[in-house]
Amino acid sequence: MLNIHLEFRKGILFIRLQGFLCQSEIYKLKKLKTLLNDNGIYQIVLNLKQIETIDNYGIDALYEIYQLVQKKSGKVLFCIDQNERLGNILFHSYLNKYMKTIRSEIDAFPVMIL
Repeated sequence: MLNIHLEFRKGILFIRLQGFLCQSEIYKLKKLKTLLNDNGIYQIVLNLKQIETIDNYGIDALYEIYQLVQKKSGKVLFCIDQNERLGNILFHSYLNKYMKTIRSEIDAFPVMIL
């Protein structure tokens, strides 16, 4: 099961994901695309530190969010904290080429301002 918690702070949407980011759960992330389009959100932090597993469908869903925000000249950051296994998966995926990884959500504020 995938749980999604949203918080909008200082112009940044924090999306905290918990659980399994896999084929059977990505429909929940796809609903976020409507939210992003309808509200003009272009700065996002994807907090993945509580993701237990991710498959190629989950990686593709994250990339779709990146593409949507990129069209608005926005930024997307990964927050993975100390989840080494997930960090290795993301490092070896194509997402590593597009999105910067931060250790904590607080680290997002100076990066987003630049």
